[in-house]
Amino acid sequence: MDLTLDPLVPTRDAALVHSWVVEGRARFWMMGDHTVDEVREIYTWIDEQPTHHAWLARLDGEPVALFQDYLPTAEEVGDH
Repeated sequence: MDLTLDPLVPTRDAALVHSWVVEGRARFWMMGDHTVDEVREIYTWIDEQPTHHAWLARLDGEPVALFQDYLPTAEEVGDH
């Protein structure tokens, strides 16, 4: 098995990510009522930030997970 992390490309990957975030198990992210365009906008914003990144994990080339990272100092959590 081959596991890779590739940068998420909002224009390419929004429909896939949308299909994941509207599932009940993803309710924590509060995007259950978002449209594909709204998901694309969110991940375009993330893509434009030098402090934030979104990644697709692929298993044998098939996307299986979404990962995000950010510098804590760029978020409210960084104050704590």
